[in-house]
Amino acid sequence: MVVNVNIGQTIRKVIAEKGISQAQLGRMLEKPATYVTRLLNKETIDTETLYGICRRLKYNLFADFSKSEMLDSEYQCMIDIKDETDDIWSPGCILLHPHIGEKIFGILKQKKVTQSELGDFLGVSHQEVSRLLKNESIDTGKLVLISNFLDYNFFSCYYWLETSEEIMAGDAIDNILVKYVDVLY
Repeated sequence: MVVNVNIGQTIRKVIAEKGISQAQLGRMLEKPATYVTRLLNKETIDTETLYGICRRLKYNLFADFSKSEMLDSEYQCMIDIKDETDDIWSPGCILLHPHIGEKIFGILKQKKVTQSELGDFLGVSHQEVSRLLKNESIDTGKLVLISNFLDYNFFSCYYWLETSEEIMAGDAIDNILVKYVDVLY
């Protein structure tokens, strides 16, 4: 079961632990102070916005919300985001950017649940469910409801936890590459 999440409280806790002020968070997000204040008072936001916040904070909030038994406290705080400026991956919980509507659709099919049944549970029309499944983003409050209804934690779609074997294999590959580059130069 996925517990209800309070986005604002969680972000507030993370920035306090990282020693980031609200003004600094605003600069990181390239948003005015009023936006940060509203953000920290919200219980839910869309997953696209949350993904952007995770990238800026270099902290995977989706893993925290997942409360997966797979994640120990060390991994819940670790994140590795690869972009143009990164040259290697470090171990941990890697932030992913799934098309959440497609993920939900896949689980509906797998569990043989109709869109109408999901709509009835959410109190929305079949057409609204159809639109929701086309979206790349969803409100985190709805994501909690859908996760619990389908007995599948959709927050876990936003991260990939490297196993110790994968981490070791990555280190071995990195060591080989370093030796190869040293030979060339």
